[in-house]
Amino acid sequence: MAGYEEGDPYGSFLPPPVPVDSEGCAPHMRAVVFVTEFALKGTERSGQEYQSPLLVLAGEEYARITFHDLYERLCAVLRGNRAPVIAQVFNPDGSNTVIRGRGKKNWSIRPCSQPPCGSPRLSL
Repeated sequence: MAGYEEGDPYGSFLPPPVPVDSEGCAPHMRAVVFVTEFALKGTERSGQEYQSPLLVLAGEEYARITFHDLYERLCAVLRGNRAPVIAQVFNPDGSNTVIRGRGKKNWSIRPCSQPPCGSPRLSL
């Protein structure tokens, strides 16, 4: 690989380097790294490494992934082991309540027998 004659200093935390043509151009990036605004950059291994990236994709994978799949993967990482958020209620006192499902798509919206003002209610 051009530029890595003495070894790859990023090989321990990034996907393999991408071959380049005679002009130094590559068909895609080496990697795409997703972090939060509070992610710390710099480790003992490298000043370029993030300590806790959300998601690291090879450039070729990033070029092929659909927005939906990328969104789902990022949401899963951010959510951790918690169930998906299906609603957020903003209360009159300024507080709010987050309502989570019991797993993927284990909820539905359907009208109750006597909804107020004829509007449907969320039913879990």
